[in-house]
Amino acid sequence: MADPSSSHPWVSEWLLHIRALAVGIGPRGSTRPGERQGAEYARASFTHAGLHPQWEEFRSARSYFHPHLIGCLLILAAFAIFPLWGRVTAGISALLTILSVVSELQELGLRSNLFRLLVPKAGSQNVYAVIPPKGAHERDLVLVGHVDTQHTPLIFRSPGWVRTYIWFIALAMASFIWQAAVYALAVPFAWSWIWVASIPTAVCTALTLALCIEAESTPFTAGASDNATGAGLVMTLAGRIAADAFPHTRVYAVITGCEEVQHYGMIDFYRRHRGEMKEPRAVVFETLNTGLR
Repeated sequence: MADPSSSHPWVSEWLLHIRALAVGIGPRGSTRPGERQGAEYARASFTHAGLHPQWEEFRSARSYFHPHLIGCLLILAAFAIFPLWGRVTAGISALLTILSVVSELQELGLRSNLFRLLVPKAGSQNVYAVIPPKGAHERDLVLVGHVDTQHTPLIFRSPGWVRTYIWFIALAMASFIWQAAVYALAVPFAWSWIWVASIPTAVCTALTLALCIEAESTPFTAGASDNATGAGLVMTLAGRIAADAFPHTRVYAVITGCEEVQHYGMIDFYRRHRGEMKEPRAVVFETLNTGLR
């Protein structure tokens, strides 16, 4: 099949960026060499457009799945030791499960947590360019696309698998909370049925652990959809806006790293620059040619 093409110069430029990232560079796993090559390509693109790109490095987790691996191991450890020494191990198991649930919820909410302290880290980078407004600076617009790509696990291989994964993770999280609650009750009440009642949680946890291990074993995708489309569009728009700036609106064109590991790149960018912005609004471009929701 022929490569996509267009007679419209903006669309043609966008498609060239997508091809350069997804085909010319290929897989761009978070904190991996391909991600850095993608950032270098973005920096060159901004420079070619007459902009003055900035390069900012930060430390990031290396995988979306590492925190969940830790959480699963803690919950399974809690299940294993619960029945050993009465209230003592019941209390330890309750603490381990509560710690895991709280850290999981904080991780999903992009908050600092124990898991983020424990997971392996490596270097990553953001690249951005600032386009001054015409006239007085009254507001800021942040255009964002990430350059890194994800693993290719079974759970991401079709819309059906994605929906199944979403429902399963909701069920698993509910079971984690159930285990935390009943293990906490076991400390004062020592009910004999509690450990048996937590077996479904152990099953859900083991399945979640298996999914994470399977995901970690898979290669990274070349990421034409997720997210060469988004990063390529930011580069295209940056060049066009630079040629005809917006009245009163300063534009940040931002290519982030490590979005696929819970937005470390965007978090770092806002930590550095949020204080200098006026009434900021962000437009994040993501998987622009898919129907996934």
